[in-house]
Amino acid sequence: IEAALKRKDVFVLMPTGGGKSLVYQLTGYIEDKLTVIISPLISLIKDQVRGLKSVGLNAIAILGETSEEEYFQDLLDIKDHKSLFLFITPEKLASSSHLLNFLLKLHSENLITRFVIDEAHCVSQWGHDFRPAYTQLDVIKERFDDIPVMALTATATAAVKEDIVKELKIPDCMIFQMSFNRPNLIYEVWEKEPKQRSYDQVLKF
Repeated sequence: IEAALKRKDVFVLMPTGGGKSLVYQLTGYIEDKLTVIISPLISLIKDQVRGLKSVGLNAIAILGETSEEEYFQDLLDIKDHKSLFLFITPEKLASSSHLLNFLLKLHSENLITRFVIDEAHCVSQWGHDFRPAYTQLDVIKERFDDIPVMALTATATAAVKEDIVKELKIPDCMIFQMSFNRPNLIYEVWEKEPKQRSYDQVLKF
């Protein structure tokens, strides 16, 4: 959070439930400007929007299912500073020149604080969930060069991490990595009980 507030590019590698979302939510709230979050999953976006609204922070999601009327109303709300958080998919950013031009105009008026790339492993061809539209996100550093980027993921090998930094053009980013030891998860190997179907054994458990 401190690094983000110092306007640095930031790479955060944390396990699920570690608090990655809080890093950009708290920062965006403090800075009181628009945070643009790019996320690959609509269900995840809706969940994040619900979470922000539940603590009194207005958030907007512009998705494929957003009607034209809703879309233009959302843009008005962003312009009028009624929302600090905009969620979009990478495909939406890649396919809508109108949305890109709208964001460029906001940028010219110094109204965007940062871009957040959630599930950033999708950027990498080496990642387990590669999404081609993520490779076009270098447009952020090309068109919004002075706006910081925050990359968030829970899954990245050394090769994936290197790929993300290269693809997003954030070579000088500050990298924060938590331990992936999850003390609440326990692994056990059980012997199959004789004369009992494993289904019954699992059911009994």
